[in-house]
Amino acid sequence: MTILNFTDLYGGGGKYLAMQMPFFDSRAWPVPQDGIIIMRALGAGGGGSSGASGQNNQTGGYSGSWGCKALSVSKGTVITVEIGAGGVWVNNASAGGGNTVITIGTEQYIAAGGPNGKSGATGPLPNGPSPSGNWDYGAASVRPGWVGNIPTGGAGVDIFAQGNNATASIGGAGGGTMYSIGVGSSYGGGALPSGKSLFGMDGGIPEYLSLDGMGWGISFYGGRGGDTSDGSAGYAGPGGGGAFASSSSVINNGGYGGGGGASTAPNKAGGIGGLGAGGGAAATNSSGGRGGHGYAFIQFFTNIGG
Repeated sequence: MTILNFTDLYGGGGKYLAMQMPFFDSRAWPVPQDGIIIMRALGAGGGGSSGASGQNNQTGGYSGSWGCKALSVSKGTVITVEIGAGGVWVNNASAGGGNTVITIGTEQYIAAGGPNGKSGATGPLPNGPSPSGNWDYGAASVRPGWVGNIPTGGAGVDIFAQGNNATASIGGAGGGTMYSIGVGSSYGGGALPSGKSLFGMDGGIPEYLSLDGMGWGISFYGGRGGDTSDGSAGYAGPGGGGAFASSSSVINNGGYGGGGGASTAPNKAGGIGGLGAGGGAAATNSSGGRGGHGYAFIQFFTNIGG
């Protein structure tokens, strides 16, 4: 494959971006002419767990893993995208998130979904799965936080590839897309911790795979979830984790990539994870939150020979 720099692909040297396609559901796309694609896929998040009477040490679901790949494609090639479904809670048990799979010919590029949250957890959970090895770059599934005496929010997606469990959520807060600022039970996770760079990963990958700008077609940047200390909460910003919930009036779903918030109140469900993020855990007599569905984004570049 010809290695092109970022300027070549996005407007310089006679090469240009022909189209961008978000995939929120499964479908096939035939390549209209010879060119280059940059494709990204995000596995679905796992569902949050819930507890029996008097049992609060539940965890939210894991996030999905993600991968990014650049490669040449020929006119008429059919690219099939299968979007993983977020893990749901059914009959006192939560399910893991589905894989998001991009198939080109006989090659499959898999962004593994996140496992389900754990009920009655007694310690930190195992690490989550990694994407398949044929991506150019990616990040593993993130495990949810574990406290031991309170349900935890779902894990946020490690979209900036800051390392294992960089977005794990604890203390009832939902995980953000890079880090959880919420160590108590009030706030959802934020996207930018103190001293961290939003572009901290860019120096370690090829320039043409930069996650800057519209690399995903949606924004994973965003703030924390709402403060519940005054009895009300707003939606998390894109990328922010959902807030802790103690009543049905609290809105505790995660933004893009942000984990759903946990609920400690009986009969109150955990929050839904944002795209690829884990659902929040719940306490007694309730259901864990659904994990966020998977997602994919393909950019197509033509006139490569310029």
